[in-house]
Amino acid sequence: QIDGDIHAHLLTVGADATIKGVVIADDVVINGRVVGCVRGLKVRLTPTAHVEGDIVHKVIAIESGAYFEGSAQRQDHPLTGV
Repeated sequence: QIDGDIHAHLLTVGADATIKGVVIADDVVINGRVVGCVRGLKVRLTPTAHVEGDIVHKVIAIESGAYFEGSAQRQDHPLTGV
């Protein structure tokens, strides 16, 4: 479990991982749990993903079975102003 914000280029959240904080990355693949805001150019929620928080993205994919509670907002430049 990680308590805090993550800034990365490519981030894959493992199926057994939990992140509580803000996630900011160019490419985000979520297999585990994220509680907090996610900002990314490409965001993918796999069937095992559990996200509680808002997602700001350019491209998003939410696969069948993924849990998502929050809002999803598309922006051309979701990483700017961070």
